[in-house]
Amino acid sequence: MDFPLACGKVLPGPPHFYDIGAQLSLLMFADVAKDITEKDINLPNTLGATWNYKEARQIVINRMNYLLGMNRWGLSMVVGVGDKNITTIAPL
Repeated sequence: MDFPLACGKVLPGPPHFYDIGAQLSLLMFADVAKDITEKDINLPNTLGATWNYKEARQIVINRMNYLLGMNRWGLSMVVGVGDKNITTIAPL
């Protein structure tokens, strides 16, 4: 399903309504995982888990860059942010 925008462009796929919240959650995970790794904290029932906080942080950075305009449309997915941004999304 495509999503027509007020600026005349059309975005394929679902809109990014909740993406920033999900990225903030992943960023919080990366922050806690970094503390666990660097302070060598042993948690019960983790079975030697690898926390991969650097990879999680890089995913957040890449995704936020995409949402803020580093995408194939050069369009910020956040209303009111950037030179070119979404003003409204047509009702579903």
